[in-house]
Amino acid sequence: MQSWVLVSKELVSLLHLSLLHLEEDKTTVSQESRHAETLVSCCFDVLKKLKARLQSLKAEREEAKHREEMALRGKDAAETVLEAFCAHAVQRISQLEQNLASMGRFRGLLKETQTQLVGLHTEQEELAQQTATLTSILQQDWISMQLDYITWTALLSRSRQLTEKLTAKSRQALQERDAAVEEKQQVQTRGGDCLGLVFSSSSSPEGFSNEWCR
Repeated sequence: MQSWVLVSKELVSLLHLSLLHLEEDKTTVSQESRHAETLVSCCFDVLKKLKARLQSLKAEREEAKHREEMALRGKDAAETVLEAFCAHAVQRISQLEQNLASMGRFRGLLKETQTQLVGLHTEQEELAQQTATLTSILQQDWISMQLDYITWTALLSRSRQLTEKLTAKSRQALQERDAAVEEKQQVQTRGGDCLGLVFSSSSSPEGFSNEWCR
């Protein structure tokens, strides 16, 4: 009878210890569950931020691509216009140069004519006056042609500067597109690293939580 009482006491004691261990295990499991929930919540927040950033980068990439296309179209159109303008300007300058050479020869002939008319009668003097008037008009035309030549030369220089600016803008649009693509790749790499840490959180959840939920 006494042995049965002792056995009963030992059983009660073992049951009590088992209940204590069970409570401790429940507490530990509850803590680990809360920790895991916190970890998962943190990971979801990080993934949401990464998703938003990817969408932003995608929009920036599309915008940069659109700007690049517009710049290329503008460049092509400008190059076409500038080529036509340059061809016309070159042709006009060539004509002006020919006219200037012709006017120079004509002025020389007029001077010779004036020298030969010196000492003649009134009719010859009137003719000399008319010749002088014509010479003045030709000189004005000469000056006007020189001004036209300078103007066309300046316009040609301006068109070249415009071509250089358009080329620089196109190069800048390409650089912005490359930078957006590179940043997107970096964000995708970080997202992959985050998913790898989520899958390995069962082995070291505290280290992952400290790394991402700080």
